[in-house]
Amino acid sequence: MTINALIANFRDALIALLPAVERVKMPWRPGEAYDEWDQLASGLYQGLVLWAIRWGVGLEEGELERLDFPEYELLLDTYNGRSLVEVLPQSSDGVIKVFHGLGTNREPFDSVMFQSVASDGSLLSDQASSIPFEDASFRLRLAVPGQPLRLVEDVSLGE
Repeated sequence: MTINALIANFRDALIALLPAVERVKMPWRPGEAYDEWDQLASGLYQGLVLWAIRWGVGLEEGELERLDFPEYELLLDTYNGRSLVEVLPQSSDGVIKVFHGLGTNREPFDSVMFQSVASDGSLLSDQASSIPFEDASFRLRLAVPGQPLRLVEDVSLGE
């Protein structure tokens, strides 16, 4: 399964959750959402994206334990040494676009939010940028301590 497909599946799950969330009057839109929505979205991201990545990249169990991914929609001071979901297309200036979350402009979760990060992992701005979901693709920057950086576009989830 591609990293693109994992993010699209995550997006589909968020959209599918909206009727149940709206029935209990839980705010989910940007600027309105609270901790309850953040916990739901983060849990889905952990389960549907990061779990699949961890088990689908073909690492040994000891290596899996050393993978360090940023949490969904959590802004960090540095991304150095972390495994990342990267938003493509790449910037020509060497800036890494780190997947931060999914945003809503006109339709639910129709945009991809990303943090601009320098090649040394330092944050270039504390403001997330966004592009339309349909214009984005994704890959994994897999940082396993003691190994060279791997760029991964597919994970193997078995049959």
